[in-house]
Amino acid sequence: QETTGKKAGISKIAKGFALCVAYASSIGGIATLTGTPPNLVLKDSVDKLYKANKEDPPISFANWMGFAVPLSFLVLLLAWVLLQVLFLSCTCCRKVDASRKKAIREAIQSQYNALGRISFAEVIVSILFVLLVVLWLSREPPESDGWGALFLDKKKITYVSDSTAAILIISLMFFLPAKVPNIFCWRNNSKPKFTPIMTWKTANEKVPWGIIVLLGGGFAIADASRISKLSDWVGAQLHVFKDYDPWIMNLIFCCIVAMATEVTSNTATANLLMPIMLELTSDLIYTSP
Repeated sequence: QETTGKKAGISKIAKGFALCVAYASSIGGIATLTGTPPNLVLKDSVDKLYKANKEDPPISFANWMGFAVPLSFLVLLLAWVLLQVLFLSCTCCRKVDASRKKAIREAIQSQYNALGRISFAEVIVSILFVLLVVLWLSREPPESDGWGALFLDKKKITYVSDSTAAILIISLMFFLPAKVPNIFCWRNNSKPKFTPIMTWKTANEKVPWGIIVLLGGGFAIADASRISKLSDWVGAQLHVFKDYDPWIMNLIFCCIVAMATEVTSNTATANLLMPIMLELTSDLIYTSP
């Protein structure tokens, strides 16, 4: 009976950890602009709207994090409390036995030791990652000019975006060495070897091309919906909700999107419904007293 109880407890914890991964992916995805593709779909739709109105695009990497990171931490806290109550029965508030605490510490230490010493390539990749984040945050910071202002034309239109910084860092990975170069060490009359951090063979084998195809399929479905006038038809059907209170409209749209994502990708749903909802809300703003 004790063994059966332990197995049931382990199975319950395993379910909780599985849900932790799913919840953490969604919660972390909203924290940054590049966390999930629907965020970029929203930015593209808003940029097109404000470009048509000849105003500066309001969404940048920095001001997105300004409102999304606190929201992400709040939802993370709520999800943690929910999972604790459902799967651990608030055992985090109980005192852990000394033997159990020692076993947990030894397991974590063994996993840490298995990682080994940090390599030269890992140091370079960490520096590149920090540099990428700094470039994203400093390109167009709120209430000030970033380095993106250095690339403005006469019409005050910039030639750079967040993708410019990403392409720069990726390009550097094809040139920076994975090991400390020995260009000054000529031993046994052998030429110094140079191995970059990223090679095309590695990119071809490791990059999840299936996910890229999935995202591209979402954009293709959105274009097909626009060309076939399906977007216009959906927008006409949604206009019946324009007389409702905003919170009721928000609830209805959340239910529609939740059902749509059960049969298609999040990117396709966002590409299809984001412009429609943006147009609908714009009509409500302009017609409101």
